[in-house]
Amino acid sequence: TLVVSTLNLGDGACGLNLMDTVVDIFDTSSNGNALLATDDDGGDGDCARAVASGLPPGTYRVRVSAGLGAEPATFPYRLEVEVGVCGDGERSLGEECDDENLASGDGCDGACREEL
Repeated sequence: TLVVSTLNLGDGACGLNLMDTVVDIFDTSSNGNALLATDDDGGDGDCARAVASGLPPGTYRVRVSAGLGAEPATFPYRLEVEVGVCGDGERSLGEECDDENLASGDGCDGACREEL
């Protein structure tokens, strides 16, 4: 799981809607730069928080841009990237479960999704 968030620099700009970001996550290791996830306002205020889960090991690219009609269109921001690993026993963002293995048939499948 890859979670990418834009954050303000401690001035509260996200929550005060003084900056509006969009985050895109791309897979550059396969699928020819396939867009895996995008988010406009899923974080604090108008700041973005994109989540791509069930990802295999590989190379990924993140693009940050201003939201449509954002004023100002350029601004300083902090980028936070979190990586969660399915099967490590710690339920991270984007995982429904994590039972310390990648075996299916035990209630939590190899992509850390709950099985019925």
